[in-house]
Amino acid sequence: MILSYASFGFDALEQTLGVESVLTNDLRMKDPYVHGFPRIEARFARMIRQLKAPYQQATLPDVVSGEELWGHIAL
Repeated sequence: MILSYASFGFDALEQTLGVESVLTNDLRMKDPYVHGFPRIEARFARMIRQLKAPYQQATLPDVVSGEELWGHIAL
């Protein structure tokens, strides 16, 4: 059983690298990420500043549950 899934890719049109969302039903993974996001984001920003383009433009993904994903699709 896959509890979490993320796929990394390169968008040639926008010339970006990364992942937009991580789909998971593992709340033990999701909750600490969501609650600690400001700290994680600050540390990530310090880390990517040291990288060369285009890697400096990396962003952190949203972490969503299957239920949240269906809610977004239904809109």
